[in-house]
Amino acid sequence: MRLPPSVVVHRNHYDDGNLDAEIAAYDDRIFAVKPFPPEKQRHVDRYGVAERGTWSENFARQLSVPERDSFRKWLASRGIRAA
Repeated sequence: MRLPPSVVVHRNHYDDGNLDAEIAAYDDRIFAVKPFPPEKQRHVDRYGVAERGTWSENFARQLSVPERDSFRKWLASRGIRAA
């Protein structure tokens, strides 16, 4: 299952007026079919195991911790200038 187009497709302007409700509905659909089990949840060492393993919970956990901190240096070492 994917997020509905109303969440990810915007034409001529960005409208997040219904974003919270759309993501909550998406979480409900995903959770009913395939909740995130504890072993697939991100950063349980930091946040513990989510009682209700949803897509948005797991995604928020993923974004809460910087990843690839040294990637800019790696690019520079190969002559690639990051903006």
